[in-house]
Amino acid sequence: KAQLGQNAPNPFDGETVIEYYLPKTVQTASLHVYDNTGKLIREISLESTGKGQVDLSLVNLPQGMYTYSLVVDGKVRDSKQMILK
Repeated sequence: KAQLGQNAPNPFDGETVIEYYLPKTVQTASLHVYDNTGKLIREISLESTGKGQVDLSLVNLPQGMYTYSLVVDGKVRDSKQMILK
């Protein structure tokens, strides 16, 4: 099944890495990043199945808590939180 890893490092200073796994049966997948008000600030399309990672840069955004979600075939499969310091 699809899996979403915790970002590293966390807390992070501008840039972080998020690992994920997508089974071969997945049609579409993306990573959604939300600010602490729930506003979608980034949507990243995930093109390949298997293990992968996203190098995420939030250097121009304010410090605080952010949420990211793995969306697979139109459904949120997992969500995690990260802290931008």
